[in-house]
Amino acid sequence: MLIYNGGDMLSLATQDRKAKENAQLRALGFEVWAPQEDKEINDKQNQTEESNNHLAEKIFRHDTEAMMRSDVVIFEVSNNNVGTNVEIGQMAQAMWQNAWYRPPRFFFHSYDIRRTDIPEVGDRRSTSINQYLYGAILSLNSDGIQTWDEIVEELTRWL
Repeated sequence: MLIYNGGDMLSLATQDRKAKENAQLRALGFEVWAPQEDKEINDKQNQTEESNNHLAEKIFRHDTEAMMRSDVVIFEVSNNNVGTNVEIGQMAQAMWQNAWYRPPRFFFHSYDIRRTDIPEVGDRRSTSINQYLYGAILSLNSDGIQTWDEIVEELTRWL
């Protein structure tokens, strides 16, 4: 079973967190495709000026192909993660258009420590997810945003 594990990967801290997630999924026996592990794109030492100038197209092609062939797609949700938010919208549109014979199972999680169930009103809210983005998330998984542990627990029931 192939899992696409997408989310923020632009800092050393998020790279480390994604590496730990990927290792955990692999230890459970899943095959994982993770954008930050795509050496053709991320090995900056081996990029030429020409290949670097066409990196956007390559990233789009590689990530989209991986998402479309995955059995499970996991996204880390953040209003600030532009690339992942585009991927979520792209997958919601693909689902809307019935682009799969057998669509993947989608999961969403967030590491934002400000998420809470404590009632908040007016401008005193800790955080919120853009509602269009949340609508796309709900169109793919009615459970919305879960914790990483909840996702792993559900995946282990499939084994």
